[in-house]
Amino acid sequence: MAREAADGVPIVKIRDGAPAAFAGLMPGDVVVEFAGRSIQNRQDLVQAVASTPPGGFVPISFERREERFLTVMRLP
Repeated sequence: MAREAADGVPIVKIRDGAPAAFAGLMPGDVVVEFAGRSIQNRQDLVQAVASTPPGGFVPISFERREERFLTVMRLP
């Protein structure tokens, strides 16, 4: 993740086999909600991920080409 959108955090790169890849996220998607928490910037996302126990499943809302989607990701 690099530059920030006005609302949410854009994904720049995803490693093959990473949990985000299995969840269907792609470069260019913008994460706007993680585990029920609104994501406005990179710091929000870092805090949300850090406060989520490993091994759990979390819902993620993201935008792709101006459409909003919901997926579930399993944290390692």
